[in-house]
Amino acid sequence: MMNLEVSKISIQIFLFLFVLLENLTANPITHEKCSLQDAACIKKQAQLALPSFTEGVPELEIQSFNKMHIKDIVFESTDMNYELRNIEIGGFNDTIIDDISINMPFKLMRLSFHTTLKVDCDYKLDGLLFGVPAFGEGKAYITLNNMKVEMILIFDIVKNEQGKDIMDIKTHIFGANAIGGVHTQLDNMFNGDKDKSEIFHALINENWRPIIANFGRSFSPTIIKGIFEAIKTYMRSRPLEDLAL
Repeated sequence: MMNLEVSKISIQIFLFLFVLLENLTANPITHEKCSLQDAACIKKQAQLALPSFTEGVPELEIQSFNKMHIKDIVFESTDMNYELRNIEIGGFNDTIIDDISINMPFKLMRLSFHTTLKVDCDYKLDGLLFGVPAFGEGKAYITLNNMKVEMILIFDIVKNEQGKDIMDIKTHIFGANAIGGVHTQLDNMFNGDKDKSEIFHALINENWRPIIANFGRSFSPTIIKGIFEAIKTYMRSRPLEDLAL
């Protein structure tokens, strides 16, 4: 009996990811039933649901991911200080889901996907990069090519106020890597000095990996936190029993 109940809850969780959006959009998503073991079917249905999810769910206060806005990033160190403000991120609508699976005994959900993200923001930078003075203030355009993300979501099955089962996602861990590299364009570097700016951009775009590792560590966690909060809210919004087929 216990195994039967666990299987039922597991199937409901998977269906939740793909069916809920039918009730939140004016254009219902066509879906097929997937067995728990049919990973290809599950991934297919998640991919079909994704465009509606990235549009946002206003009634749940989930923002659109087509143009995602995240909080300002301020970085300070002995060598370099920079600020990124008015940050807007595009590219989630082109996301390809690579894997989605649930481990019920350990109550873990694994989600992996990739996409190219384009970041527009205002920047201010002042300090030393590789021992060379660098400064500027203006618009920044950053492209994270073929960004691969793997998330582990840790959850529990709890009762809501009506006494019905819901998925309560507690926390997450993740790994992310721009497989295709990172390209950065910073307008008005060195007060508009074109020659210095070209040398600087060649340096940062050729050496993007150590730059991200040393100066961009807060960037990916901020993006992933936004995704995590959206999924968490989304999964708590409906009793699992409403989606049993």
